[in-house]
This record gives sequence, C-alpha cells and structure tokens, in this order.
Amino acid sequence: MKGFAAKVAILLVTTITLIRPASAVVLETDPADYVALPQGVNLALLYYQHANSTAAYSSGNRVDQPFHVQSDIGIARFIHYGKLFGFTVTPQIILPFGSVRMSEPASLRSNGIGDPFVGSAIWLINDPASQRYLSLAAFVSLPLGTYDANQGGLNIGAHRWSEVTHLNYSQRVYGPLFLDVTGEFAFYSTNHDYAGQRYWQAPTFDLQTHLRYEIDSRTRVAFSYYHTAGGRTELDGNGASGSLSTDTYLVTFARFLTPTFQVQLQAGQDIHVSNGPKNKLRLNLRMAKAF
Repeated sequence: MKGFAAKVAILLVTTITLIRPASAVVLETDPADYVALPQGVNLALLYYQHANSTAAYSSGNRVDQPFHVQSDIGIARFIHYGKLFGFTVTPQIILPFGSVRMSEPASLRSNGIGDPFVGSAIWLINDPASQRYLSLAAFVSLPLGTYDANQGGLNIGAHRWSEVTHLNYSQRVYGPLFLDVTGEFAFYSTNHDYAGQRYWQAPTFDLQTHLRYEIDSRTRVAFSYYHTAGGRTELDGNGASGSLSTDTYLVTFARFLTPTFQVQLQAGQDIHVSNGPKNKLRLNLRMAKAF
C-alpha cells in the first residue's frame, strides 16, 4: 500500500499544479480573459475552486486501487492595464492558497499558500471596433509556497521554478458569438528534494478554447475545452510517468451585478486522462472588481 501511495503521489505532481490544483493546465484561462480593457483600469479578482477525483490513471488505464483526492483552492489576483511603447500591457501578480487532501490510498494533506506567479501580457492587436485581439503573455512562478518534501506530489507549493507562455487570439464569430483560443507552453526547473529524490518534468503544451455567447452587455454564457500534452516525468533520471494527455470541459455563466463587479460560475469535469487523477467534478467561482 505504501508503494502504491508513492506511485500515486508521483502521478499527482504532473496534474495538481500550483495555480490550479484541479487542472493539468498551469495557468488556465477563462472566457474573454484576453479581451483588453482600457488603459488605467485595475482588476482585483478572487477565485474559489473545488475539485473531486475518485480515479487515477496510468498509461491510459485506470489504476485498480481505491483513490480519492479533493482540493479547495483560493486565488487572489491583481491586474493593472497600462501602456508600454504604445502597446497595452497587464503587469500582475497571482497568489494561490488553500488545501489539497488525499483520503485513499493513503491519508495526506497539504494546507497553505502556493507559489506566486508574476508576469504580464502584451497586445499585438487590440481592435475593439472589430473585436479582434492578439496577445502574448509570460509568467514566472517563484518557489515560495508551502512544501513538504516527504509528501512528493501532494503539495500546494512545488519547490521549483516554472515559466509559462500564452499566445492568444480572440475575435467575433458572428453577432454575439465569440471565440477565444490560447496556446500555452510551460517549462519547469528541477525539484532536487522530492521525497529524497531529484524530480524532473518535461515541458507541457496546452490548447485552451472558449466559445462564448454575449447575451447582453452584462451577461455571458460559454463552453470551454482544454487539452494538455507533454509533461513526462523522471525521478533520479529514471522514468516515473508517461506524457500527459488530458481533455477537460467547463461551462460558464457570468454576470455583472454592478457596472464594475462581475460574478462568474463554472462547472465541468475531465473527459479523458492518460496519466494522473481524473476529476469527476469541478466547481469554480470567480469575483472580479474593476476600479
């Protein structure tokens, strides 16, 4: 049982990420995230995310052992919309915190803060008149989060650096229907204290798509699809887990309760997982205040 628990923890680290423990995506986008706001606007955002997983997979096959992991994660995020050489930019900081709990096959728990991210996006195309946007973003995580080396992958912090790049294109499809597409590339430094071993992970690649319908100026609904690939792992130079191949969907309802305060609700689950936990249920809440 102890050997299996260690194997599960190895699988977990490839899918329980710092910013979104519910997702294989490192920095998961929401609908209209890369639609630029006017210069001088500030955004304060608070997220709550719940995920429940009752199955783990290895090489596309379900691991034949009891398994249960839950996470409750909050994220505080601050964004400033400014200008740099005539281009819109968004310097920002992202700070996750919360709890990840395993009850089967072993009892493990991690509470605290995650590794903070700092970064910015820059818009190469910012055309509100035609609703076309092209942006490039880069983020770096700092290894400052809560971390217990004895728990391997079941940690809020990851004890390593990471760099995440987003390339996004957003445009109107027809009338009130819009499409947002983001490609994500992330690479990671080595964790030299992972249950007494050296943990290495290959870069991950993600496709994040959102089809959103603007019901009116205050209300939107959306369907999102995420695909993650890459991320093969090694422990002390030996293969630990194969590459990720994860497909996830979310449905979104968002509404402005006042002209500057928006509430967003999301629900979904993993459709397919090759390696790691499969999320049976995901529930997200986001509150955003512009000032």
